[in-house]
Amino acid sequence: MRLTRLRHILWIFPLFSGIAARGQEVFQGHTDKVVAVAAHPDSLWMVSGSYDNRLIFWDVVLRSMRWNQTGHAVAVKDVAFSPDGKVLASAGMDKAVKLWEVPGGRLIRSLPMHPGGIYSLAFHPSEPLLATGCYDHKVRIFNYQTRRELHSMTHRGRVNDVAFSPDGRWVAAVTGDPFTPAAHNLKIWDAAGGREVFSWDKPVKELRNVAFTPDGKFLIAGGAPTTVFVFRVQDTAVKLLGGLKGFQFGIFSLAVDPKGQYMAVGGGFDKKVYVYRLPAFKRVQILEGHEGTIEDLAFLPDGRLISGSIDNTVRVWAIHPETTSKKTKPAAQKKTDKTPPKRRRRRPSRRR
Repeated sequence: MRLTRLRHILWIFPLFSGIAARGQEVFQGHTDKVVAVAAHPDSLWMVSGSYDNRLIFWDVVLRSMRWNQTGHAVAVKDVAFSPDGKVLASAGMDKAVKLWEVPGGRLIRSLPMHPGGIYSLAFHPSEPLLATGCYDHKVRIFNYQTRRELHSMTHRGRVNDVAFSPDGRWVAAVTGDPFTPAAHNLKIWDAAGGREVFSWDKPVKELRNVAFTPDGKFLIAGGAPTTVFVFRVQDTAVKLLGGLKGFQFGIFSLAVDPKGQYMAVGGGFDKKVYVYRLPAFKRVQILEGHEGTIEDLAFLPDGRLISGSIDNTVRVWAIHPETTSKKTKPAAQKKTDKTPPKRRRRRPSRRR
C-alpha cells in the first residue's frame, strides 16, 4: 500500500502496556472514555471507539496499534465488523455511519445522515445489511453496499442496542433513557419486511443491551438497571424465562461469545466483569482491573474477552472459569482411653 493512500492515518508506536494481572492485557491510546469495542472474526484485530472522536485499530497478535484516526466529528458510540471481516462500520453522535476498509483503514463510504445521534450498529449474518439504532427512536436497515435504506421501524424511545438473530430472520432492539421511564422495552421485527413480531414492556429504569446466543435459542437483554433478562426463542415464540440479579452497581454492557459457551456482563460502578457459563447461566468468574465502568464488551472468536472502559483503556482477558469445590473441615479427633493425657508444663523455679 502506497503512503499516499494513508495520509488520513496517524501511525504511532505500539501503546500496549503489558500484563496487568493474570490473563489480562491493557491497551492504552485513547484520551477519553472508551465506549465501543469490536472483535475481528479471525481474532487478528480489534477496534475501539471513544469520546475522543477516534477509532483505534489494534493488532491483537502483535499487541500494537495498527492505525489511529479521527473517525467522527464527535463521540464514537459503536463499532462493528462485517461477518467476512472485510468492512468495519462506525457510528457516532455526529449522526454519521462510516464504512472502513479492513485492515488498511481507508474510508469506503458513508451511509445517509441520520436525524439524531446513532447509538448502535449490527451487521446481518449473511447479507450486505446493516442495522442502526438512533436517538430519534428509529431502527433502520440499510443495504450498506448501495447505501439504500430498506426499512425503518419505530421504537418507544432512544435505541440503545440492536442485534440480528443468528439466522438473520429477526432484528431485536432495546430502548432506555433515564429521563423517560415509560419508554423502556424490547422489540423484535422481521428483518425482511420490518413487521413487528414481538414486544415486551417492562417498567424498568433502562435497557442497555441485547444479544442472541449463537444457536438462536436465547435472547438476552441487560439493564433495569440491575437485572439481565433471559428469553427463550422457539420458532416464532419468545418467552421470558427469568432474570439474573445481583448487579447492585448497575449493568452497562453485555456480550455472548461466538461459540455460545460464555456470557459476559459489564458491571457499573463496581468496575467488574462477570462471566457466566451457558446455557446454565451460572457465574464462573469475576474479572477485575478496570478503574471505571465497563462501557462495552466483545468476545474474540478464540474465547478471549475485550472490554472498553471510561478509564480510557481497552483490556483483553483470558477466560479461566473458577472451579468451585466444597471445602470440608478435617474431622475432629475422637478422644479414647488410649489417648495420652496432656502434660502440664512445669513452671521454672525461681532461685532466691
